[in-house]
Amino acid sequence: MIFLSAAAACMAAAAETLFPLNLAGDAVYQWGTGKQENYDIALRISDPALAGSEIRSIQVNGIATDGISGFSVWISSELKLESNKNVPDILSAEATPDGNTLTFKPATTVSVPEGGLYVGYSFAVDKLTEAAKAPVSVAKSDNPDALLIHTNRSYRSWGNYNLGLAADITVTLAGDFNEYAVTVDGISEEGLLVGGEASSKAILRNRGLLPVSSIEYTVGFAGGDPKSFSKEFDPALPAAYDRKAELELDLGLREEYGSFPYTLTVTKVNGRPNADAAPAGEGRLYVYPWLPVHRPLLEEYTGLWCGWCPRGAIGLELMEKAYPEDFIYVAYHIDDVMAIVTQTTCPTEYTGAPSVNLDRHVAGDPYYGLKSNVPTVAEGLGELWNSVRASDATAEISLSADWTDDSRSAVTAKADVRFVRDYPDADIRIVYLLTSTIQDDSMRQSNYLSGMEEFRGTDLEPLVDKPKYILGPELQNVAVLTPSVFGVEGSLPSDIRLLDEYSHSATLSLADALNTDGNPIPLRPETLAVVAAVYDARSGRILNAARTKVCTAGIGEVESDDSSTLYFNLQGIPVADPDRGVYIRVQDGRSSKVIF
Repeated sequence: MIFLSAAAACMAAAAETLFPLNLAGDAVYQWGTGKQENYDIALRISDPALAGSEIRSIQVNGIATDGISGFSVWISSELKLESNKNVPDILSAEATPDGNTLTFKPATTVSVPEGGLYVGYSFAVDKLTEAAKAPVSVAKSDNPDALLIHTNRSYRSWGNYNLGLAADITVTLAGDFNEYAVTVDGISEEGLLVGGEASSKAILRNRGLLPVSSIEYTVGFAGGDPKSFSKEFDPALPAAYDRKAELELDLGLREEYGSFPYTLTVTKVNGRPNADAAPAGEGRLYVYPWLPVHRPLLEEYTGLWCGWCPRGAIGLELMEKAYPEDFIYVAYHIDDVMAIVTQTTCPTEYTGAPSVNLDRHVAGDPYYGLKSNVPTVAEGLGELWNSVRASDATAEISLSADWTDDSRSAVTAKADVRFVRDYPDADIRIVYLLTSTIQDDSMRQSNYLSGMEEFRGTDLEPLVDKPKYILGPELQNVAVLTPSVFGVEGSLPSDIRLLDEYSHSATLSLADALNTDGNPIPLRPETLAVVAAVYDARSGRILNAARTKVCTAGIGEVESDDSSTLYFNLQGIPVADPDRGVYIRVQDGRSSKVIF
């Protein structure tokens, strides 16, 4: 998008210049809820460098008009609703589209304050025409303020809903802007094993009036002299506000483990001094003495009423068979007799069933993963799970679970944790989840795949031959009890130190295994297991997880004759052919630790 005339481009930075701000970029498309409802669409202008500039015009692009009425453009210091209607507090005016464009020029001066403001537009879908199903022009974006939405049916409160979109709104600002300005918007937090070559990535954004063809920058570690580098962009970073580029940083060989802060500073843009107010960013490199095995925690949302949910049961069962040592999942039932959470109290955003979330930051489908219509779970969820598992785990957790006493009315779970990096001033907690296999002849699982021949030849084929309602289904790894899905506060200290060992225990009373209506959940004690996860409450992410069966003398319930010999790993999972390692041997009804 060319937004600066040749004359304006030659003006000195001190002269007033028009600065069209559009966060959507060029690859725009139409988006919507597909429903007949009222829309409010907004973006937030919050960059301190834009404070004091005046809003000269607002242009909404890609307007759909067929079946739509009641257009208005508005500016507000906050996003506020009254009786499910948007209430802007600076100005609001009706506007009439000219073709597919809506243009508004404020009659009074509106300046961008230090704290920023919101610019938006509203309309009503009166008739659900093809255009009205997707009436909003958008583009993909990683800026959480680039599209905020409220509708009276689908999105009943203001938010970005993690849509990853930018509204195609051009806000023309007038003020004193810099020609050469590049901001450091973020540096990826990287870790590596000691002895490896370190690298990182930084996000740079153009906040100046001219395209960026080259930069000069320095990288300096604490206690050392900064090193200078240069980078040319081909093609140039466009002369459009917020356009970004990724900068690869080579941080050299690291031969000792620990935490190493550094500073990245963009010093010049196109050979001129960088005039941006935020030309530097702080990064940190973590060098690990070893890397724990990463066992992601997969949390599924399902329900007996959900006809598509049996595909999740198939997918998770096959994944557990394929990865018996490392695949850890719990199933949260929603709105049925096994529900211990509601749609609003789930540990991650509830987007419908069936759905899953991995380590509380990667969402997907319990069979398809991030794809659709793949014939095998390995091509869908398998690929997604393996991509998450390949990321570094910064915590190592081991877990044991025993009956608290001979009455077997409660379970005591003990988690031992070590970290491969420091977490100063942290809020890291242990999440405990008691799970059970549940089977009750009175239950019916809806099955929409019944008779759907198109699923022949896929992993879902067993569901084709099952009835529309599966009577008495055996439901695996159902979450039946937790002190809190967000972890036990204070279960780990606030100052986490590399290599230190931490332990925490929790007692889970079976009497507390109640559904959301306060009724007991029909447990099968011989199938009880505990899942524990290391949860970073600041980032909202799971760092690692472990699972073990509820044990007696260190091993779970074993249905065998007294003369049998069985081997289990330290998570209580049976191992048919033990390789080298540490195992628990159960022989003649007694257990002992044995090393191969």
